[in-house]
Amino acid sequence: MKKYISGTIAIFIIITAFIGCNKTETEDLITSEADNYRITAQKYSTTINLEDAVSTEFGQDYRIADWNDLTQLTNPSQSILDMEITKYDLTLLLTNNGSHFYSDTRHYFMSYHNHQLPTTYSYLSHNNIDNHLIDLGSWETTAQILCVKK
Repeated sequence: MKKYISGTIAIFIIITAFIGCNKTETEDLITSEADNYRITAQKYSTTINLEDAVSTEFGQDYRIADWNDLTQLTNPSQSILDMEITKYDLTLLLTNNGSHFYSDTRHYFMSYHNHQLPTTYSYLSHNNIDNHLIDLGSWETTAQILCVKK
């Protein structure tokens, strides 16, 4: 009886490990898209070298995300949710077409607007994804940085 139970447990462990490793390609795509992004813990001024800040927090495997990275998301709503970007008007620094600045002092950032632009202040939206789920803005600000794996 004891050998039978031990053998049953061993088979159960092997089957469980095998099933856990059998994800479909679609599941891998859904989970890996947002997994490539990180948000810095600290807020940074746009007057410093932001690449150095990213390297300090995440090492050489990450860079500042670009707006074009976000436009390539397969399912923007789910990816933004998976990145835990859910606070209305959350601002995260990024680049746009590789450029940090819209003008001399206005650094690019993305803002989470959940399909509704702010009404209490003027917001220059250079571009948006999914009918203002997120917007590309610019201003002189201090904020966290959206980073993506190289």
